Amino acid sequence: MSYVRHEAIVVSSWNRDGVKAAHELAASLPDLQPTPIVKHGETWTFLIPPEGSKAGWLQAQRAAADRETWRRLIKQRELFISWVCVRYPGIGDEDYKPRIVDFDTGAK
Repeated sequence: MSYVRHEAIVVSSWNRDGVKAAHELAASLPDLQPTPIVKHGETWTFLIPPEGSKAGWLQAQRAAADRETWRRLIKQRELFISWVCVRYPGIGDEDYKPRIVDFDTGAK
């Protein structure tokens, strides 16, 4: 039986230009669909949502590759942003525990 396993990235910073650059990179990758950037207080934030396909499907593989590319490229830049990549269970994946896959606090 196949299952859905969600993986999302949340990006936040006081640095609007850094968040904008990270958003532009995510938008340039074909299988990521970042949300619009929003401002809460003094923090700019956007989300790279899960693609919603079942594990092992081509769409899931392409989105996972794009998330990995985004994480690799964003770590090479000094944008002064914080982000976290979180994986959490979906339908049919009840035994899977939510966990942080990767993160960066922006501190160099």
